Amino acid sequence: MSAADRSFLPGAQVPAAEMARLLESFRRATGCAVFVLDSEGRPAEGLGKPRNPDICRAVGASAPAARRSCINERHRAGEQAYRLGEPFIFCCHAGLIAFSVPLLQGPRLLGSVVSEPMLMRTPTPPEARELAVRFLGGPRCSDESMHLLSKLPVRPEREVQALADLLFNVINCLISTQAMILSQQAEINQQQARIAEILQQGKKLERHGQGAARPYSSLERELLEMVKMGERKAARAILDNLLGRILFAGAAQDELTRAQLLELVMMLSRAAVEGGANLEEILGLKYQSILNLSRVNQPDQLCRWIIKIFDQLMDCIYQNRGISHNRVFIRVKEYIWKNHQRKLTLEEVAETAGLNRFYLSHLFRQELGITFTEYLNSVRVMASKILIENNSGNLLQIALAVGFSDSSYFCKVFRKFEGVSPGQYRKSCTPRRQQTAPAGLDKAAFPA
Repeated sequence: MSAADRSFLPGAQVPAAEMARLLESFRRATGCAVFVLDSEGRPAEGLGKPRNPDICRAVGASAPAARRSCINERHRAGEQAYRLGEPFIFCCHAGLIAFSVPLLQGPRLLGSVVSEPMLMRTPTPPEARELAVRFLGGPRCSDESMHLLSKLPVRPEREVQALADLLFNVINCLISTQAMILSQQAEINQQQARIAEILQQGKKLERHGQGAARPYSSLERELLEMVKMGERKAARAILDNLLGRILFAGAAQDELTRAQLLELVMMLSRAAVEGGANLEEILGLKYQSILNLSRVNQPDQLCRWIIKIFDQLMDCIYQNRGISHNRVFIRVKEYIWKNHQRKLTLEEVAETAGLNRFYLSHLFRQELGITFTEYLNSVRVMASKILIENNSGNLLQIALAVGFSDSSYFCKVFRKFEGVSPGQYRKSCTPRRQQTAPAGLDKAAFPA
């Protein structure tokens, strides 16, 4: 590996040359020099340097422990930035200002990027003398230290914060982009390995005379179901399997393979629309995909072509669901609150919301982390608490009023949600007959 390709810190995915170029661009654009520190707080070679190193050398030479203090303070600043998840502006032991930005690889702290020392305002003569004395670590004040102090950049607090925020966002963008590129490449390699394995299995079957006459119709159905439900990971695994089988079956017939893949795109598009994607967007993707197919020749290019379409279709599903989920759940929740007193089924609620019952069930788990039945029971328990607080009838009457079929099951569910029995809850609260019911709760359904 060349020096340009090596990681800028152990464990980092960004090449050193790329990081050095970014730091230099930041310095030229803002006039603020920054440099990389490793996880111990020591400068990384060739990755930026302070514009005024003489000041730091003067501070380091002023006392034996001064250099170690600088390292420790920078190290602590990097750790504090990591804990906060944002840039950290700090004052060093010499009274100078700097900021630190954490360098992360996933959840792990690799090091930090620290700015050159600066001041937030021009010091008065007495303040300047005091700072100069700090540089030397003793009582005397030399012309040299005053000269070094005069070279320090002076930046207002807002400018320092803006510089820190800019560097934080730029660094994170670079690291995230590099991680995404490597992740995509790894995913392509894994996909090609899976497809190669399926092809090998097909060849073995053929050698043993078992053939491979369209063995993927059941996989197609399963793939379409996963797409409709928005299960990207499961759908992708099935798609890889299908691709291997299609490529094997049409190994000597390029046009047959293209026709099968185009047919698969059409089926995926219909499934995406059923899953909630916008029809106009899908039609545009289908048209563009047909145009692009004419430029694709090699099997690996065909795989990347259909995977790209698959990802775009799934993105359309998620994007459109993100827009409509709030409206759907508002409608669903309102319906449940208004009708929880009677027997209520998932099928009925799904039909009211214009959704497939399987998709609505999936939506409850995905969006709320609970099942439809658990949400319905939570609504009934909330309604029962209002009746209990208002001393409205015995437990059987309350259970029936909020939609439970018997008091035994009501008590079991109530204890699950509240940690106490309905009777214990009644003893712990005073009657509140003027309690206001939550929005959507039909108070007429509860006997006074």
